[in-house]
Amino acid sequence: MLTAEFSTDVSEAAPNGIRLSPNPASEVLMVHLPDGASSTFALLTIDGRQLQVPATRRSDGFQLEVRSLAPGAYLLRTEEGMAWFIKQ
Repeated sequence: MLTAEFSTDVSEAAPNGIRLSPNPASEVLMVHLPDGASSTFALLTIDGRQLQVPATRRSDGFQLEVRSLAPGAYLLRTEEGMAWFIKQ
């Protein structure tokens, strides 16, 4: 028996209050941080390699341009914790 999983475009906050949308993302990823959170972040591949993408600071977090990333799963690490997203 085969099982297929289809991700939905649901923005759900991680336990640390970080919210990523849309997830999965194709061109831009919005990172919403809890009030008072630092805007320092690292974008990581699943195997731990750090990547650089253009980022724009916003009042509630930042916007990442992820269009250049290969499709797959990625981690976003901030001082508040980690959250993951899928790049389509």
